[in-house]
Amino acid sequence: MYAFHKYWGKKPAEPISFLIENLTDTDEVVLDPFVGSGVVAREAARLQRRFVGIDLNPIAIELSKLLVAPPEPGAVESGLAEIEARARQEIDDSYRRGQADDVATHYLWDREALREVWVVKRRGGRGRRVYQPTENDLRQSDKYHDYQSRHIRPLRFFTNSRVNASPDLTLNHLFTGRALRNMDVLLDAIDSLPLSVQPAFRLCATAASGQMSNMVFAITRRGKTTGARSGKVEVGSWVIGYWRPHLHFEINAWNCFSRRAHKLASGVRASSLPALSVSSEDPSDVLRRQANVALCCDDTLNALRGLPDNSVDLIVTDPPHSDRVPYLELSEIWNAILGYSVDFRKEIVVSNAKERRKGLAKYNQSMKEFVALAGRVLKWGRFMVILFNARDPLSWEYLRALSDDRGESALEYRGHFPISYSARSVVQDSRKGSLKTDLALVFQKLGGTSAGAHLLREVRCIGGWLDTLPKQGQEQ
Repeated sequence: MYAFHKYWGKKPAEPISFLIENLTDTDEVVLDPFVGSGVVAREAARLQRRFVGIDLNPIAIELSKLLVAPPEPGAVESGLAEIEARARQEIDDSYRRGQADDVATHYLWDREALREVWVVKRRGGRGRRVYQPTENDLRQSDKYHDYQSRHIRPLRFFTNSRVNASPDLTLNHLFTGRALRNMDVLLDAIDSLPLSVQPAFRLCATAASGQMSNMVFAITRRGKTTGARSGKVEVGSWVIGYWRPHLHFEINAWNCFSRRAHKLASGVRASSLPALSVSSEDPSDVLRRQANVALCCDDTLNALRGLPDNSVDLIVTDPPHSDRVPYLELSEIWNAILGYSVDFRKEIVVSNAKERRKGLAKYNQSMKEFVALAGRVLKWGRFMVILFNARDPLSWEYLRALSDDRGESALEYRGHFPISYSARSVVQDSRKGSLKTDLALVFQKLGGTSAGAHLLREVRCIGGWLDTLPKQGQEQ
């Protein structure tokens, strides 16, 4: 389930599960104020803790809803069969090469010129067949050249060279007209399904959208997995940002979607979550025991102001790491597919888009306010664990201030341990000198009671634990 979607900045579930299991008891309240890809939400639900999750990013909330309350496997399988019956032939017809069973799977483009057409059929040992484009192939592409999506709202971008975005970037820059038309066909079919499974399949569409785009690199002169030199052209993937490589692939939209949908079906079949009685969008329902889970799409600072003092047993969160991941900018296509608009002004982040005016000073100011609010809602003696790392020492200012004098917060720094990423990720950077781990920074709310000493002993046994403050911006 965690591998189902390519949401940015995922963290491994095992240390998060360990923290929840050892720092809380069944039915206590776990809070994640930056819920992101939903790992904390699912682990809390799996361990039968009550949970409150907050995020400004709509797709983060939708993913978390899916993870804590996935649809039944039979509903996913029957829904996919219904979508296939309604949409597949119409989509395949847009890639058909003339012969009844000859449906293209990949088109190799060099800028605006179509270089090759592939038909890849793995079953039956037929493998890859590569053709030079015919007049029919060119007509099929030209037929949808100026297509405008009916379902996906216009995109909003800023001038951000780090992710290769600009305000004039549109859907038709990022997708062929044929891809946009086929995405509409899929979304039409999804709209025909029972309301209970529509959100899951819309998330499948977002998860598949990167491979449907013009941003899929063609890998040349090296092996895809080995790195050895090769004369073979291989299919890469959409990685991060909005780069449109000159040499790129257009991939059959049905194949992209069905792979994601089958991954979802596999995930829900293997799911072992207990039944959730009630979920809500209002955190107070969880605190009053009227719901087990609350997922709130809101500005984190605003949502935390609405929580009562001393109401949460554990905070585990992966907040924005300075400028490492501009979440809303990178999620814009996904939110557009889902039909959500976002308020970029409220995002806590450092963005390279100057017109957003999201610099380090404003970031540290917002994060200091977050820490103060988190300390207020946390119960005496209990813990907040922040997953964080940044190369720039200035990005540590709010945490350094907290550990030095605690400021307005009742939180005290207790120590940290390293968390390795569960997989290599371009989002986390694979360049020389980039960070390869995060740090779990553990704070405790002291004063009023001596409770929590036994809980601290549970986490200090973790390998790599250090009581000292980490050297900011350095690997541990």
